[in-house]
Amino acid sequence: AWYVRHMSPATATLALSLHAHLGLLADFSSSDDGGGPRRPPLRVVETHCGDAQGASRLLPAPAVASYTACDFSPAMLARAQERLGDRAEVVNTDSASLPFENESFDRYVSNLGCCCAPDLDGKLREAHRVLADGGVAAMSMRIANGEGDTAFAVIDEALKGFGLPPGPDREGLRL
Repeated sequence: AWYVRHMSPATATLALSLHAHLGLLADFSSSDDGGGPRRPPLRVVETHCGDAQGASRLLPAPAVASYTACDFSPAMLARAQERLGDRAEVVNTDSASLPFENESFDRYVSNLGCCCAPDLDGKLREAHRVLADGGVAAMSMRIANGEGDTAFAVIDEALKGFGLPPGPDREGLRL
């Protein structure tokens, strides 16, 4: 509940920047220069989707042919399914062992999911395996209480100022 109330809205904003990097905010109904062929919409997979606030803000989108939202948490997937409805397929899976064929997707997104992967090398191998030739991945990562963890430090400080409880360890997980 803490994650959904306090963290998810903030992480959805970061997801927007990843979506933009992947070209998911583009209007694929016409070519870039106005004279060439139209680009086909993209097949997208997101691992560690949580409650899918980022995807729900994106979808539907002209640049997206299909969206598959994955997470290991049944509770988060239930919220993701409620939020996304039929706009995406929701799959309960481990990001280090995805149940998809090789080259199934054109884009791979993982917003703050790398810190939740017990097997980061496996997650990265799977991202490479499921991406089609020319596919692009965008990932963000939290570095808990270390240098570079400025976004979470700011959020924690803001929560304290309003008398809200401190955030849980590792993206809402008690590991």
